[in-house]
Amino acid sequence: MKLTPLFFIASIWSSSGVFAQPPLPGRLPNEFESSGGHGLGFGHGGMAAVSEQSSVRMNPAMLSFERQYRVSGGYHWPTFGRDFYQAGVVDSKTSAMAAGLTYTAGTSKYRDYKTYTTQEERDAAFYDSPIRHRAAVGISQSFDKFSIGLGGQYVEAPIDPERTAKGITLGLGVAGLLTPLLRFGFSAENLANSKVRDFSPTIYRGGLAYTLFGGDFTLHLDYHQRQRVLRELVAFGEIEPKDGVANTPERMITGSASVRIQNLVRLMAAYGQSVDGISRRSLSGGVAVVNQNFSLSYLVSRPFFTQQKVHQAINAGIEITL
Repeated sequence: MKLTPLFFIASIWSSSGVFAQPPLPGRLPNEFESSGGHGLGFGHGGMAAVSEQSSVRMNPAMLSFERQYRVSGGYHWPTFGRDFYQAGVVDSKTSAMAAGLTYTAGTSKYRDYKTYTTQEERDAAFYDSPIRHRAAVGISQSFDKFSIGLGGQYVEAPIDPERTAKGITLGLGVAGLLTPLLRFGFSAENLANSKVRDFSPTIYRGGLAYTLFGGDFTLHLDYHQRQRVLRELVAFGEIEPKDGVANTPERMITGSASVRIQNLVRLMAAYGQSVDGISRRSLSGGVAVVNQNFSLSYLVSRPFFTQQKVHQAINAGIEITL
């Protein structure tokens, strides 16, 4: 059963009239842009702020910004399709070079939308993520005031009952300090992705993160440019992409923030707005209980205001003392 945090979902639903917008031809499956950790609560932003599991994909250069050996995992209820889970480990303690690994998979076997009989089931399956396995790895080396990172993904997904797409993509990133309180980051995810483009689109990111009051309050501003995939280029049941959409990458600006209360509870919120002429707006948030050894968070996002469905996730992390 899916969880329902009424206090947050009600506020998102009540905004639907204010943020009404023309619909996109299709939808991006939630798993495609979910990097794990607390990333969902930041609207898949905060790429110059977070240094845990989500950094492996968003910006591997951030892996070396915090000394940690952390094991984490999350369970997701997407807006469409199967539930999926993400597990990962980040190690920036045992050597001079930091490293991270994440794995994502669905909780049940993927079924092609053509195998369903009702329209509701076919819609849900069409916008489900067909990913069978997604494994991502990242490494990072820190220098004086900046760090660089390299990453990669192995992706496996069925194309049809007889064919499976398999491929390896590349990633890279850089992060550093402009001032003691202001951090920057740039990254590219899923380069050289020709074999799995419709399951791992190329994403270019840039971001800033500003820290106040010893980390009790943080502000983040992110920009990303992402290739569009088949499921958002075509409407359900159609074959040809909509005119003017196929060659238009998604360009989106996301503002996010977090506040820590009593050194134990951290609240997160984010708002995203597309700037590519094809309107998309998103709203995300979450609450986490965090200390030096353990974290537990509940995160929720409404990725498209044209739908009232929300993407929810629970994440837990444990710091291992060596």
